Amino acid sequence: MKSFTLDMNCLIAIENDEPAKVHVLALIEAADAKKIALSMVASGASERQPGGVYLNNIADFKERMRSLGFGSVDLLKPIGRQDISFWDHAIYGSEEAAAREKQIFEALFPRHSASWSEYAAAHGADVDNLSSTQGRKWKNMLGDAQAFWGHEYYGADHFVTSDDNFRRKLVLTCKVPADTILTPMEARAKI
Repeated sequence: MKSFTLDMNCLIAIENDEPAKVHVLALIEAADAKKIALSMVASGASERQPGGVYLNNIADFKERMRSLGFGSVDLLKPIGRQDISFWDHAIYGSEEAAAREKQIFEALFPRHSASWSEYAAAHGADVDNLSSTQGRKWKNMLGDAQAFWGHEYYGADHFVTSDDNFRRKLVLTCKVPADTILTPMEARAKI
């Protein structure tokens, strides 16, 4: 059975009624029918949610997923990070796992540091304030890196995103096969 990892843009496509919505819904329908395996990395729960709020627990994110039709989508655990992750839904990463996550971050965002303290210093941000504008930007970049890291770590076949940055950067720098990263429409064609 083919397996697909959705990034946060797929959830947002449904929420905002974007053109990719029809393709994401088709993937969910195929997962519901047990034709494919579908997952998403829980790092999206740590990002700023609609209305500009941050969630207090993973259950609220699961409810958001369920309300948008993602109830059957498996929620994968990212590497836990202090003041970012939900500890009941994260793993302790090995040195190799953390190194790969950093490599993915640096490939996706080559002008930015994968270290929050280094990023904060370079951008004049308060290292103790991840809720700042710079903190939110960095957390979104980390979320992207964690999403692809989770895709690889859990061994899915295809990563589904409408963000072309993944394909442009990871295929070249991390030697990821181009057909690993698909748009929602391309993923639908693989069902």
